[in-house]
Amino acid sequence: CSVTPYKSFVYLEDQAGVKNPVDIEVLPGPLALGPKDGQPAVAFPSVTINGKAQSVVGVFNAATVQDFRGGTLGWDVTATRTPFLNQTTGHSMAKAQIGIHPSCTVTNPDSPSTCTAGTPGAISETPLKVASQAAGGDELTGGEFAVGGAGMIQLPPFMFADTYQTVVTFSIA
Repeated sequence: CSVTPYKSFVYLEDQAGVKNPVDIEVLPGPLALGPKDGQPAVAFPSVTINGKAQSVVGVFNAATVQDFRGGTLGWDVTATRTPFLNQTTGHSMAKAQIGIHPSCTVTNPDSPSTCTAGTPGAISETPLKVASQAAGGDELTGGEFAVGGAGMIQLPPFMFADTYQTVVTFSIA
């Protein structure tokens, strides 16, 4: 193969010899949601009963979404919760609500797609979409993302003074 200085391209001539095609199989990776068990931590401050409905604000620490499937599929992250309950005393707060103002950000700049935060809303036994990645049609999707958001608990004006727990579970499909 020879290239002269004034040519803007190179002519490649077929070389004699044995041709060896090189194939590589690229296997799909997982679609994963972390941290462990898909339950991001959130902490809310204490509240003192005062005869008025109160709101308490906290932040859901980001869950990590890793989509290494190597295809065009999308995904949805949803949140559900258990009732507010103290398992020792049996006290519950049936009228208390917990809500989220979701966020979703790309954490790996090489991710081929973006994600969309869900609509703010109350987390209940019915799954609430908190983030999603649209299917790509003919385009590659996937990447690494952080899902979380601001949380708020709305408390009734009167309840038993106690420590209550609800378990918020983030799931991906």
